[in-house]
Amino acid sequence: MSIHQQVTIPASPGRQVELVPASRIVQVWRIPEWEPGRYTIVRFTLDASTRLTVDQYGYPEGADTIGCHETWHDHLSEGWGMFYFAPLTRHFAA
Repeated sequence: MSIHQQVTIPASPGRQVELVPASRIVQVWRIPEWEPGRYTIVRFTLDASTRLTVDQYGYPEGADTIGCHETWHDHLSEGWGMFYFAPLTRHFAA
């Protein structure tokens, strides 16, 4: 995979900006409802014990303008659980 490969998160265009095999992925992406030029940075880090840590910053503070959550933090937090962590848990439990 190219280090600058485009990624598609449902309705959220972005890019891989760093890939370190078996260690780290860094993505930048945005939700179209955010003001132009606003991107969030997400870092996925896998340690030697296979613990996955996800750090995210750069998203807007304040109200979720889509209207489904009180804040963008709440919107993104629920999305991580629903679209990433729950499916990964089901996959590895099988």
